[in-house]
Amino acid sequence: MKTEMFFSRKDSTSKLDKFESVDMIDHHDHILGWMKELWNKWRGHLHAKYVKDKPIYQALKNLPKGVGKKEWEWLVNEHFSSESFQGEKDGNPPDLAIIFLETRN
Repeated sequence: MKTEMFFSRKDSTSKLDKFESVDMIDHHDHILGWMKELWNKWRGHLHAKYVKDKPIYQALKNLPKGVGKKEWEWLVNEHFSSESFQGEKDGNPPDLAIIFLETRN
């Protein structure tokens, strides 16, 4: 796994070891969870600012700074337009209690 390289501890004589007293392996799950939370918040910000209440063709034209064209097309066409993102099949958002239980496992 690529994250193992990032979290692997160097010996204390290494110039790359900036956190000599902290074993990064112990913080692996916490850091990855935090990164996932930041990614989800950023993605939510992109949706709110560039996609919400706009037709798909307009959202595709409105490319955010720092996002590649192919990545943006995928986010708009595949992710933001997906049933799981939009809500239930009847057009209503999913029950928050169910979401809470599913995301806390």
